[in-house]
Amino acid sequence: MNNDDKGFFESEWHSSYIEFNRLLGSLEAKRQQLAGINRLNALFRLSMLSFVLKIVIFAGLAFAVYYLVITYDLAPLIKDGFEKIVGKLRETGRGI
Repeated sequence: MNNDDKGFFESEWHSSYIEFNRLLGSLEAKRQQLAGINRLNALFRLSMLSFVLKIVIFAGLAFAVYYLVITYDLAPLIKDGFEKIVGKLRETGRGI
């Protein structure tokens, strides 16, 4: 092997090395892009889960307040208040 062949092989090896690194860089960029999309999807799923969870908790608390407070203690007061409001509306002729 003479010096010209050695330079040719070094040049070929170098260009192959550069091309391989370019390919690895491209694959790494794709991996990071996909990881970002996966993180975004996970965040979206988490935010939706927390939204649904908030609704479930709110509905449970509303039911608990309704069942424990209104049905036992405040039902007569609410009924009286509603009847007063209806009576005043009937007196003024504004409906009901």
